[in-house]
Amino acid sequence: MSFDVLFEQNCSGCHGAGGTLGPAPPLDDPIFLSIISKDEILKVVRGGRQETPMPPFARDLGGSLT
Repeated sequence: MSFDVLFEQNCSGCHGAGGTLGPAPPLDDPIFLSIISKDEILKVVRGGRQETPMPPFARDLGGSLT
């Protein structure tokens, strides 16, 4: 499955179409990307963020992604 399909199914509801606008951080924003590392983004996608609506997406943590 392509990244675009996975993003649309799993992320766009909070991050907006293309990661540009939504209640969650805009994933295409250069300022946001300059202050968060790729490793941190992967950690959050895998494990979610406690006390926020961001769920874990790693299958071994109850999510739907491998």
